[in-house]
Amino acid sequence: MIDLNWKSFLLISAGFFLKYFFDIIKNIESIEKISAKFWNIIKWAGTYPKRKTIEKELQGTINSYIKDIRKKVFFEEILPYGIKIEWQKKRDKRVYLKRGEVIIRLGYDFDHRKNFIEALIIYIEESLLPTIKHYFSPEFFMALKFVTTAEIACRASRDIYLYFLKNYYRPLFEGQPQVKKWIRKLFDIKKGGLFFPILLPSLSMVGRETLSLLIKPDFDLFQKEITGFINFLKNIATKRERFDEPPLIYLKNYIKIGVVLVSRDYPNFTFKYMPHIKRVKRNFEDGVKFCFITGLGFKNIKGVKLIEKELKKYYRKIDNTSYFIIEKYRHQKLIRIKGICVCFTRESK
Repeated sequence: MIDLNWKSFLLISAGFFLKYFFDIIKNIESIEKISAKFWNIIKWAGTYPKRKTIEKELQGTINSYIKDIRKKVFFEEILPYGIKIEWQKKRDKRVYLKRGEVIIRLGYDFDHRKNFIEALIIYIEESLLPTIKHYFSPEFFMALKFVTTAEIACRASRDIYLYFLKNYYRPLFEGQPQVKKWIRKLFDIKKGGLFFPILLPSLSMVGRETLSLLIKPDFDLFQKEITGFINFLKNIATKRERFDEPPLIYLKNYIKIGVVLVSRDYPNFTFKYMPHIKRVKRNFEDGVKFCFITGLGFKNIKGVKLIEKELKKYYRKIDNTSYFIIEKYRHQKLIRIKGICVCFTRESK
């Protein structure tokens, strides 16, 4: 009986070990974080261990945030590359792509915040929407980069985020009114929960669709449509809780996007989601290429899942479901609201 219990213990222990081992292998950023802890223990030995500590911590942290952002969007093309940091004696920065990673060569600095932000800015510059970014205006792409960088810096720590605002973000405002204008609009979209779930995927999908036709888009017309699309999403993000519903279809030459907001204002019975399903079908009939269905709060998340189940019978769903969290003040108290977003294309199954 004792032998049997001992064997059972060994089998259970081996099972837990294998699961833990494969979880680590699956999440490469975990290995980098563990490695950073090891180098941190011996960093007293000299500069090299200190650099290794920062290097592994930076890579693990940034790769972890990249992976988390990918869960919020529908295409890895938004941030398709990993990151690897190499130190060099000179302070000038060098960067190149190799085997799906952005290799960044930085001059080592004793300020951890500066190392983190400089590596992050270079990574975002190289990795954000690589297939379509050349068709953006410099001011718009700069704003996209800074809002994305701000999101990751904010997740890293308050200290790093404040350092980023003081040394990189605020100086950008000086003499760059157009960039400042774009950033304000993008932050409004982000606060409404539409930046990662809808804006970035839309730009990626539109870019992929346009480039697949082997036709170079008209630059001026494309910029005009992007400007209109940003205003379109900003109106939705800032008015989604008001009674006056903003326009929910954006139909142009390149960008053909529809948005359906799932609200809990309907009576609580199964038929209540039929208006949303009919709206999606009507959007596709009107010429929409991609339709996003989104909702905030537990009841609306459940509603989006029911709509998704029904729409799968008729249309093709785009990749994964996007989950996100937005923060809002209610009665002078900060609350976190969970949200969901799914995307369908008018192509039939």
